[in-house]
Formats: sequence, structure tokens, C-alpha cells
Amino acid sequence: MKVQSLHGTRHSHIPWGWQQLKHAANSFQQAIQNGSSHKATACMFCLRYMVRVIEEDLPLHCNKRGFRDRCIASQLLSAEKFFFHVQSLLRLIQFAAVSFTPQLHGLACGSSQNHLAEFLQLLQRLIHISVVVSTVLHQSALRVARELTNIYISLPTGLNRRLLISSTVSPSIRRELVQLVLEKCCGHSRGPQLNAQYLSIWKVCNYYFRSLPPDQPRTPSSSPLLDPVEGKLKFSGESCEEMLYLVTSLLDVYIETTRDQYGETRTHLSLDDLSTLSDMPRYLHSLRVHLDELCPEVTNQPKMSMMLMKLQAVATSCLT
Repeated sequence: MKVQSLHGTRHSHIPWGWQQLKHAANSFQQAIQNGSSHKATACMFCLRYMVRVIEEDLPLHCNKRGFRDRCIASQLLSAEKFFFHVQSLLRLIQFAAVSFTPQLHGLACGSSQNHLAEFLQLLQRLIHISVVVSTVLHQSALRVARELTNIYISLPTGLNRRLLISSTVSPSIRRELVQLVLEKCCGHSRGPQLNAQYLSIWKVCNYYFRSLPPDQPRTPSSSPLLDPVEGKLKFSGESCEEMLYLVTSLLDVYIETTRDQYGETRTHLSLDDLSTLSDMPRYLHSLRVHLDELCPEVTNQPKMSMMLMKLQAVATSCLT
């Protein structure tokens, strides 16, 4: 890393390519599966170096004409030209997300779990770059998000699913991913009013705040039950928590208003957005009532209260 910082590698003389990058990632997977911590550490060192070279090369070209054809990433990872490479990385992301099982109650994780968390972050950074070097950013982000949505649905626990979303580096991919999950799992169908390119805070508050919790039968405890007295569907606290996390994530990623160092366009707040944010207490009250109807005991849980407070804090921060 010291040599790289002093004498940065250029595309014209890097001694490795996609096959070596893929080999290092696959070898890490095998090392984790075989319980070989020393081999996993060595593979992680190689991956850190390769990702750093790719990331540091990109700003050198991003302000130049035709930079997408000159940078290292465009020759290895472009979601437009080499989507099968991106799919290989996505399969590894699925492995990392499924395998990540940290101990409960905040206890220290083992070295393999620390490696998995870093491995997932490195892969997500590569996926982000694969979209950045594409000439069709939105289409590439949507294509990747569709693949990630299938991974999300296949993950066994809420912790794994939240990890997948929180680890997604690209705001464009994360926005599309959360919307697709809400569509597939929470009773929404995408129309012109919910298109990710034309999303607004008003639409989040008026459409997605009324979402149903994920209804796929992952476990008996998360399946909806019909209340015999009121005749309404009741959901588990886990399902309602997941729905609230998705809505919070969607609002968070929309409110990211700056442009990143690679020039990827993010959404900018409009006057209508700011007007809706000023009315957020009313929307949050409606959301709390909605959650209380779906799962009466859930709104009093500390974790759910924290998520609702976070939504209010996000809105307040944008108005100050």
C-alpha cells in the first residue's frame, strides 16, 4: 500500500486483470468455507490492493474527455460492457451476506466475520464503480438493483437483509434496490408516479408510508395472521420493523443531495420536498397509526421508536 501511494499503478502496466481479481475473491470465499484464516487474510490483502488501485485510478481520468474508456475500471468492471463480471461479484456478495452472522448483544465477532464484513464492503465498492464507468448510469443501476433484489429476498434473516442494503455504496443502486423490494414484498406496483427517477419526498410519505410489511413466508413468525375480532391482517414485529427500515432507507438515500467524487448524479431537494419535510410530524403520526394497526405492540418497542425518531431527525436536519 505504501508503494501504491508513492508510485500509483496505471492501466498501461498493471500486472493483473479481471481473472486475477476474480481469483483473489473466489480464493477468499474458499478460505472462509474451509476455515483457513491465514489464507483469507492473504486474499483480503490482495483484494484491498486491487480495489485501491482501481479507485485511485478513476479520479485521474474522471474530468477528462472519454474517461470511461481510459480508466482501469472500464476494462474490468463496466456494468454496460462486462455485466457477467458484475454478476460474478454479485454472487460473492450473496455469499458474504448469507455467511455474515455476528454474535448477539454486541459481543466481539470472530476474525472470519470481520473479514466477511470487509469483503462485502470491497465488493460493493467495485459494484459502485461498475455503474459509475457505465455511459447509461440509471439503466445500469437498475439492472444491478434487480439482481440485488433477488439476493435480498433469498437472505434468511432480517439482519442479513439490512446488511445488504446498508452495505450498498452506490446511492443510485440503493434507491432502486429499496424501491424494488418494496414493490415485490410490500404490496406496491411501480407506475409513473413511483418511478425512481421521479421520486420525491411527498411520494415517499404518501405511498411508501402506507406499505404493508413483507408478505413472503420466510418463517411462521413473520407470516401475517388474521385477527379474529377485527378481521384485519396482523403482522409480526419483525416484519413491521423490516418495512419501517426499508422506508427509512428510501428517504435517507433520496435526501443525499451532493454529487460524489466520480460525478454520479444524486437527487436534489426541491421546494416541494422542503415543504413536505416541514410537515413531517403529521406524516410520522400517520405512519405510527398505520404500524399500530398492523402490529399493535410494535410502536412501543425501543428499536421502532428509534427508527421513527431518526425519520424526524433526518427531516429536521434538512430544514436547518
